[in-house]
Parts: sequence; C-alpha cells; structure tokens
Amino acid sequence: MSTARLASIPFDHLIAEMAALPIGSEDAFHLAVTELNPRLDSITASLWRAAERQTLGCFPAFSVDEAVAIRDDLWFGGNGEASVPLHTYLRRLAGQFLEARGATAVPAFARRSGMAGPSDREPRSVWARLAWRWLSFSLPPDLLLAALASNGSGPTEIELVTPTLARHLKDEEYGEIHLHIGAALEFPVVWASAVSAIADPGFKETAFESPGAGLDEGKNLAPWLLRAAIARYMLAAFLSRDRHAYNDFQHFMQVVVRPTVVSELGPVSLSSLILSLSDLREGRIEASGPAFSHLRGLYTQLLGGGFISTGFPKAIESAPSGDPVSVFFPGEQNAEMRLVAEGLRYLEQSPADRYFAVLF
Repeated sequence: MSTARLASIPFDHLIAEMAALPIGSEDAFHLAVTELNPRLDSITASLWRAAERQTLGCFPAFSVDEAVAIRDDLWFGGNGEASVPLHTYLRRLAGQFLEARGATAVPAFARRSGMAGPSDREPRSVWARLAWRWLSFSLPPDLLLAALASNGSGPTEIELVTPTLARHLKDEEYGEIHLHIGAALEFPVVWASAVSAIADPGFKETAFESPGAGLDEGKNLAPWLLRAAIARYMLAAFLSRDRHAYNDFQHFMQVVVRPTVVSELGPVSLSSLILSLSDLREGRIEASGPAFSHLRGLYTQLLGGGFISTGFPKAIESAPSGDPVSVFFPGEQNAEMRLVAEGLRYLEQSPADRYFAVLF
C-alpha cells in the first residue's frame, strides 16, 4: 500500500463516507438496498460501482485496492459469503464506533483495514473521537444511538468531549463566534421541524431546490421527503401496535389502514397512499402518480387538523413533540430514535417482511 499521497485526506473521512453509502446514499435509495452481499449480487454490485465512482472522484489520494479493503471491512465485516441485512449492518456499525455506558455513549476505537493505530503516546480515545466526528457528518448520530438500543432502551446522548474538557469549558465559558445566536440547531430539531413543516399548505414543492444539491439539485427532495414522511407515519402506526395481531406490515395495511382511510378520507386518498408507497419501494417517481399538492393534503389529513393548527413548538426543548410520529410514542424524548429502535427489533424478529424492510 503506497504511502505517497496526492492530497491530505483523512482515512476517517473515506471510512465515514463508505460506511454511510448503504444507508444514506441516493444510489442505495434507488436500488432499494436491504442487504449487502459479499458475492456482489446485482444490487450490491451496482451500489459498489456507485461507491467506486464517488471514491475515485472525491478521494484521489486513495487507490482502488484501499477502497476495496475498507469496503470489505465495513460492509461485510468478515461475514464470509453470507449476506448482511442492513439492520444487522447498522447494529454492527454502531457497536464499532460507539460504546454504551449507561445513558451515555462514548466514541470507541476500532482498527480499520489500511489504517495505522495509535502509538503508545496517543490515547485511543483521541482516535475514537476523530473517527466519530467524521461519521457524524455522514450519518445522523441519533440513528447510531438508536441502533445501540438492542433491548429497547439504550444511551440517549453521546460524550463528544472528555469529562475533564467538558468541565473546563463549562467553568471557563466559551462562545461559538462563527455562529449567530440561536443558529446552531441539532439534527433532531431540524428533522422534526422538516417532517412537520412539509404538511403545511404553504410548503412548496420547490422549497429545497439548490445548485449542487442531491436529488437533481434538490428538485426531487421535497417530493421524496413527502412520500417518506407518509411511509414513516404508517410504519410508526404499525410498530406502536401489538404486532402479533398481524402477519406482517402488508397485512396491517390491508386490515387496518385500507378500511380506515377509505371510510374517513375516501378511496382517492387510499389510491394516493398506495401509489406513494409504491414510488418508495421502486425508488422512482412515476409521472402518472399523484401530484405534490394532493400528497401533501393526504399527509395533512393523516396527521389530523389539530396537529397542524397547533403549529411547531417555539421552544427548542419542546421540539421533539413537534415530530408527527410522537403521537405513537408518547412520553418519548426523541420519537425518531424510538421508531428506529423498534424498527430494528421488528426486522430482527421478522426478517422475511421485505415490504417493511424496503420502506424502513
């Protein structure tokens, strides 16, 4: 492995991007990836080709051999030739980068392929926090925290700095001088506000358009987010019930959602709901599908007028209650984490429910 570099790019940056690709990339979304196959079946191979293009294009300092070694270590984890379901992959990823210590998770160090390790004079905690910092740019920290909750409960926050440094900063006080007051919002607040705001009648389909943004420069972000928000609401409704009463998620849709939507919202709304879920399953929006305004109306109806009329909470500490799925997980500080944790548990118990897996 060559030590000559054309550019100084941290290994941790490439590792974070490679780790996020199966979960947070456009290609994984359009391919409907639910598992990673070490034998590189058609879906995994297509995902890898996309990852390879991104790796070689954005990380010119790394060779293909280095990228392959990092991919094999992260995606397949020495699992032989057995496929790795994404929920298993996420659990393993969380365990590699974080260590649960009661209500707090601490960044953990794990040696990677091609990486040097810390010397005797360098604490492992320093390397662990650097690796975690890069990963937190690629995946929402709450997603990894939720994956640590193997028994339904787990850490709710991450120790970003050592206790000694945290105490020093608190005692001496400090300011983030590169930010305006109130400008630093954590991702859970941004996410809860987004899935709430998209139900507002004034929210436009072009709201996320921006040069260079993903999903066709942001043109498709609002339509996809709206479909995802509708599916997320259905998944939360399913996970909050006694799942033993249904064979799988599709059975729940047939015996509970279908008759309820038809009786309360009408058959046209049911058709829009089914088409929006089909778009998500296929990873593409059909030109003949429901219009954005119609889907937004459906989402608003599903949430109920009372939720919309009250508006999003003004205080930051009350922001979690603004998440539409918090109605299914009352009393939870972070409904999104509960949703993810319950979803992972369900997939471990019902690995054959592909309809749920693709939407989730």
